[in-house]
Amino acid sequence: MPAVAPGPFGHLLLGNAREFRDHPLDLMMRCKREHGDVVRLRMGPVNLYLLFHPEHVGRVLEGGTFGRSDVASLFDPLLGGSMIIADGEPWRRQRQALAPTFARERLKQLAGRMRESALGLVARWEQARMQGREIDAQQEITRYALDVMAIYLVGRTFDAEESATISRAWYVCLQSMADRLSAMVPLPAWLPTPSMRRLVAATADISRIILKHVQERRQELKPEDRGDFLSILVHTPTPEGRKLTDAEILAEAKGLFLAGFDTVASAMSWTLHACTTHPEVQRKLRAEVRALPDGGGGGAATADMPYFRRVFNEAIRLNPPLWIVDRKTQEDVELGGYILPKGSNIITCPYVTHRDPAWWEDPLRFDPDRFLPSRSEHRPRYAHFPFGGGRMKCIGVGMAMMEAQILFAELLPRFRFELSPWHPVELEPTLVLRARGGLHLRLSAPSDDGPALSQTQPPSALGETG
Repeated sequence: MPAVAPGPFGHLLLGNAREFRDHPLDLMMRCKREHGDVVRLRMGPVNLYLLFHPEHVGRVLEGGTFGRSDVASLFDPLLGGSMIIADGEPWRRQRQALAPTFARERLKQLAGRMRESALGLVARWEQARMQGREIDAQQEITRYALDVMAIYLVGRTFDAEESATISRAWYVCLQSMADRLSAMVPLPAWLPTPSMRRLVAATADISRIILKHVQERRQELKPEDRGDFLSILVHTPTPEGRKLTDAEILAEAKGLFLAGFDTVASAMSWTLHACTTHPEVQRKLRAEVRALPDGGGGGAATADMPYFRRVFNEAIRLNPPLWIVDRKTQEDVELGGYILPKGSNIITCPYVTHRDPAWWEDPLRFDPDRFLPSRSEHRPRYAHFPFGGGRMKCIGVGMAMMEAQILFAELLPRFRFELSPWHPVELEPTLVLRARGGLHLRLSAPSDDGPALSQTQPPSALGETG
């Protein structure tokens, strides 16, 4: 009969809950090292199972007998009704309704405005460079990601008041959700704690702005397909032939914020961090951008940039924004010779699997060429799963790569990046994996391999070709 999965004992009453809250990455790396590929954690009175082997990860993410975990329910106060936390048939219907909004041709319609936002970031960074100021690249890239999310949602960036309100409210939401996720005994959502009251108020602020845009589209006398998310959801019937309600559209919009805003900002920030710590990578990327037909201008959204993709993949191998992906067993399951009982919450951890020497030679070394076809063809599929996998794989991967290519095609020809010696980079695993305190950089002209471009270069080319 299969044995019970091993794991650290921890505190007599709390088990491993305190260490999981305070040092989750260290705990999971230790669990893999000391206990293997299937590990049982005691989280107070319940068990949580960690899975690290790519074969087990694939069975969980692709299997039909695994659904959303109890972790997803903690997001209900913010994302109730969203595809991000839905499961089963409701999830299938929602996924089907949202898929057209991520079609490549529709995203290309928005690319020109994405580039305008990237050039706004370039202008701010050029001013900082001329003044000799360091910049917090993580904060700036998060601002760019918010602009791109607004362009995707409503077809333009939010105005100053909307942007300030949403930025403040979203930060409050993330802090409140992080508190709920890290609590050793999560309190029910109906309990009016100070954190929950802040979450409710911040969610209302975000909802008010999104619903204003929804109503604008509903009131159009001649519905216009602008190519943005809200226009599509307001004017396109579901497969059942009905229109989505305001509440349904609002839930999906907030879900996309969580899934496609901070996660993408994190991925771009860690890619930029790799450029600062590996100057030769930075030079090769710059050369690839300059070799594009327009020298890194308008065509970057859809350009073939194979080295950039390898660098991007290697950056999020080492620092995956989604450092855990959760599921729940819907029946007893045997994995690795151990029984996981029905109703067990499962954590797969890209951070650990991506650093396993069984699949990655010298795993802590930054090497983009790991992702060359000749070196990756025999690697297990789920040795690398930064965007999840299976039927619930992130729906916005194409959009994330497009906005990343647009941004780096504008940054690389203009700047050389160096880490600030005054702000060491430390991992912060909250809802996404970020740099604690920011990613502080020094900027200079890229004198190593060619002249810097001027930020005055017109942004129209991408709009014309994209």
